[in-house]
Formats: sequence, structure tokens, C-alpha cells
Amino acid sequence: MSRIVVNKAFYQMLHDSVQALPLTVAQGKGDLRRLSSAVGGLPDLFEPLAALFMKRLAHCAVRTLLLAVPLLSAAAQASSLPTLIGTVLAVHPSLRAQRALGASSQEAINTAQWQFYPTLSVNMEQAHTSAQDMSYRAGNNRVTTVRLQQPIWTGGRLTSSLNRAQAGVLAADASLAVARQDLALRVVQTYADWYGGYIKTAAYEKSLQAHLRLRQQILQRIAHGVSAASDLTLVAGRIEQTQAELTTSQAQQQAALSRLSQLSGTPVDGATLASNLSRPLVLPEASQRMVEQAQSDSPTVARLIANVQIQEAEMATRKAALSPEVYVRAERQYGNFSMGNTPPQNRVFLGMSSGFGAGLSALSEVNGAQARLEAAHADVEVARVGLAEQIWSDALLVTAGNARMVALAASLRSAQAISQGWGRQFLAGQKSWLDVMNAARELAQGEVQMADIKASQLLLTWRLALVVRGVDAATDPVKSPETKDIE
Repeated sequence: MSRIVVNKAFYQMLHDSVQALPLTVAQGKGDLRRLSSAVGGLPDLFEPLAALFMKRLAHCAVRTLLLAVPLLSAAAQASSLPTLIGTVLAVHPSLRAQRALGASSQEAINTAQWQFYPTLSVNMEQAHTSAQDMSYRAGNNRVTTVRLQQPIWTGGRLTSSLNRAQAGVLAADASLAVARQDLALRVVQTYADWYGGYIKTAAYEKSLQAHLRLRQQILQRIAHGVSAASDLTLVAGRIEQTQAELTTSQAQQQAALSRLSQLSGTPVDGATLASNLSRPLVLPEASQRMVEQAQSDSPTVARLIANVQIQEAEMATRKAALSPEVYVRAERQYGNFSMGNTPPQNRVFLGMSSGFGAGLSALSEVNGAQARLEAAHADVEVARVGLAEQIWSDALLVTAGNARMVALAASLRSAQAISQGWGRQFLAGQKSWLDVMNAARELAQGEVQMADIKASQLLLTWRLALVVRGVDAATDPVKSPETKDIE
């Protein structure tokens, strides 16, 4: 390899190149060592460049780790339902859209407030007349007028416009809260679907292993001539049925995981969820006080109440249109169509104007606004009644579900004992092979029923907590503790 002589300028160029270019593993010490061996005149070229390279490589590694730690932490915490809800609420685009609408409604308040200020206008007119028109012959052919008009009394139009804008902000805030609650409910529904599929998958896998052991047992008995071949056909059919049900439950899991991934914007892994399962919440018994709290804190009701305020302001605006507007206007005119070479003229006007519209259309608009206001009040009552019905219905289902879980847990223990006992009695010739197979199927069916109840309880309790307590309180483990699993 030929050696070239370099000076300090060339060394500085290499130094700057190492500092500027992105570093990769391939650009290691070996590359720098080979470069140094090809360069003559600077025997200490390699060490400074290598030290600089390793320093920058370590810096990049630290930055990479710092960026990766939050991602790893988020992935570790994504196993719980509250964290999933928080993740979705942080990244979902529908909430960004609602926040943008909220900012727009805030600007509407600024616009309504500016209506109380005077209005500046500039009017310029150019006249082109015939030679016979005596009205414009002596004056200027261009007139410019600057006006400043201030409303003094508008019959409440400006105030009602401001009230409508302020109610629009309340409606936008309530719409954002509704969107957050709806997203949280979607996450809970999807998680409950995955949770039910996860437990049912475990139940079907357990049943499949039990049936495989029974098939091995019957194969040995057939080989010894103590059982008929039809017994093998029976267990083979049950195995195929269990495998089909297992496939269905696994598909339910995957579908739910796909929906969770779409909601959160990041892949959600079933093993990560299974590492820290969320369970039904501990909730007090339903009462009228709980219903009233839910009605007062409901974002849906708040949005409808804001709509009532919007309709009230709209009706006030329609009524204000029946009243004249009193204003004062100051203007300065440059030029005159009638007389030329005149100095600018200043004027002040006190005026009144009204606009009733065509015929009696203004009265019709007032009547329409009144009807919309009554409809808005009715919507609030409908929402409150529907919310009360939902809370009472879900609370009763939770109570019934708890009783069913206790009864089914006892039934499962009995089914487990029967299945084991009948297996021994079959070997003793006291039970048939069909009895053994039926006992195994009943045990699996009981475990699947328990999975459905647990998933339903999780959905109902979390939905109640979100509706009654709100999203933030429902996802707080202190305010909303989870139940212990019933085995």
C-alpha cells in the first residue's frame, strides 16, 4: 500500500469529517487504523481520530438508550387496562380533532368580543359620467370616505352573540370529554373481548390436553382388547370439536388485539397483556345518589346543556333582530363629486337602522328558535333518563354476575371431582366411556361459562366506573380497586 504525505490541513479535514458524518458500527477502529497506515508524515494520526470516534460512538449509544427507555417502559406498562386507556387517549387522532375544534370555539369568543368595538371602513368611488351630466361636471371624479361606526344599542344582539360563543366553548369542552369517554369505553369493550378469548383459550387448551390423555388411554385399552374401536371414534370427534372451539377463541383474541393496536397506534402483544391481567372493579351498590352523581358529571349531559345555552342565545339573537340598532358614525371624506378642490370634510352621524327581513320572516325565525330550545331541553331529560336506565341495568347485571360466579365456581369444583371419579369408576367397570367423555365436556363447558362471566363482569364494572366516576377516576387504582379472581 502506497503511503502519502499529509499536512495538518488534511488532518483537520479528516477530523471534521469524522465529527460530521453519522457513525455506524462498520466505521470502527479498523477502518481508522487502515486509514492511518496509508497516511505518512503524521505518526499520531490514528489515536486522536480513534478517540474522537469512540467518544462520539458512546454518545450515540447513550442517546439511543435514553430514547429506548421510555419505549421499553411504555411497553412494560401497556399490560394493564388503565395504561391502555391512557395510551389511546394520548395518541388517538379523534381527540386531536376535538381539541382543534375547541381552539376554534375559543376564537369565536374573541370574535364576538370584538363586535363591541367600532368598525372601520374605507370606501372609494370613481365616477365616469357623460359630458352632458351637470351633477358631476364641477367636482372630482374620485371620492374616498373613511368611516368609523360604533354601535350604541343593538337590542341585545351583541350580548347574545357573545353568550352563544361562550356556550360553544362549553359544548366543545363537553364534546372532548364525550370523545374521551367513548374511546375509553371502546378500549374496555375490546379488552373484555380479548380477556374472554384469553380465558376461553386456556379452558379449551386444558380440555384438549384432557381429551388427548383420554385418547391415549383408550388406545392402550383397544390394544389390549378391553375396549371397542367405537370408543376411539367418540374421543376423536370430541378432540376435533375442541380444536375447532380453540381456534375460534384464538381468533377472538387476535381480532381484539388487532383492534387494540389500531386504537393505541402501536402493536399490542397478547403475552404482554397476559403478564398483568386487569380484572373487574370493586364498586359500591347502585343507589339514587350514584345515579345523580353520574347525571351531574356526565359529559353527554353537559354537552346537551351547553346546546340549550346555545339555543337560548340563538333565540335572543332572533328577538334582537326585531329591534332597531342605534349607532354613532364619524367619517372623513376626501374629494367631492359636486365641487372640486374642496378640503377633506369631517362629519359625525347619530343614526338608527333596522332589518325585519322579507314579510314576517323575522317572527318566524323567533318561533323556530323557540321550538329548537324546547327540543334541546327535552334532549337533556332524555339523556338523563337513559343514563339512569343504563346504570341501574348494569348494576343489576353486576350483582347477578357475582352470584353466578360464586355458584359456577362451586359447580366447577364438583365437575372436576366428578370427572376424576368417573375416570376411576370407568376403569373399575362401573361407568361407560360415554360417561367419562360427557364429564370431560361438562367440565370444559363450565370453564368456558366462567370465562364468559368474568369477561362480562370486567366489561360491566369498568363501564359503570367510566360512566359514574369519569375516565380519570375510573383508571385510578386507588379510587377504583380491582377484585380478586374467583377460582
